[in-house]
Formats: sequence, C-alpha cells, structure tokens
Amino acid sequence: MGRGYHAQVKPLGAGRATHQARSMVVDVLDRAGVGHDAAYEAEVVVSELVCNAVRHSREPYEMRIISAHGHPYWCEIFDGDQALQNLPHTLEKLSTKGFSSTLDGVSGRGLEIVYRLTAGRCEFYPGHCYVAPRPGKVVAFALPTRYSTSLASVQQSPSTPGPILEERFGSVLVGDVA
Repeated sequence: MGRGYHAQVKPLGAGRATHQARSMVVDVLDRAGVGHDAAYEAEVVVSELVCNAVRHSREPYEMRIISAHGHPYWCEIFDGDQALQNLPHTLEKLSTKGFSSTLDGVSGRGLEIVYRLTAGRCEFYPGHCYVAPRPGKVVAFALPTRYSTSLASVQQSPSTPGPILEERFGSVLVGDVA
C-alpha cells in the first residue's frame, strides 16, 4: 500500500474498550462527512466486535481505522488471542446458508449482526498488535463513506489491508484521534 494509506491506532482498555472504540469510529466518520444512519450502523458493528473481543479473548485490544487518500475505509479490531476459534465456520455458514437458522443457541448472534449490517464485508485474519508487538487476531469490516446510505451500500474497498501494519502504510497515528 504505502503512500496515501494511513492508519489510526487506538489502544483500548478492557474496562472502557467499547466506549473508546465507539467514540473513535463516530468521530472519524463524522469528520469524513458520513451520514448519521451509516455511521450508526458502523458504531453498532464496532461495539459488537469489541464486546466479543473483550468477552471471548484477551488483551491487548486495539482499534485501527485505515484511510486511503484521506478517506476512512476499513476498521480493524485486534485482540491478543491468536485462535480464530469458530469464526471461519460461522462466516461460512452465514455466507452459504443465510441467517438465524444457521446458528445454534445464543453464540454467534453478534457476528450475524455484523455480517448483516456489513453485507458480508467483514473478515478475520491473524495479526499483530501495533502498540505492544504481540500476535493475535483481527476482525475487520468495510467502513461507510459519505456516499453510503448504510454499511450494506459500501462499495468495494480499495484493497483489504494485510496483516502487518507497519509495512502497509505511509504513516501510523497512535493514540487519541484529534
């Protein structure tokens, strides 16, 4: 990627992770001119992914918003658990068999919400924490643009970021988003 691509990285504290992530995505999308409905859907997705990370994995947690030429387009939630657990199986079920009837019990409902709101534009992959270099996993989704009416209407992203942050971007901003 390189020039023109930038990442904003926010370490998330376990006690305030969801609040911190929601605030960051709302702020970034507001400054990008994204409409209220689409930004709200992104906030719901971020909330669900961070809650899942805190509930089912371990620290460190961080959120990354990737921008291409000044436009945010991809959001990553990192956690310190390397195991992808049932994510591949759940996403495969959602993509091939539809919703609700494919998931057993309560587990997986949050990922179903994420999958529906993003129209399947969500992924997971092994990754490394940028702030405290440790391996883990990333669950990510395409962000809406100022032209999106919802997350489901997001056009194809310029490219899906790969797993090694520092090799992908022209700059990385760590900390609070100004």
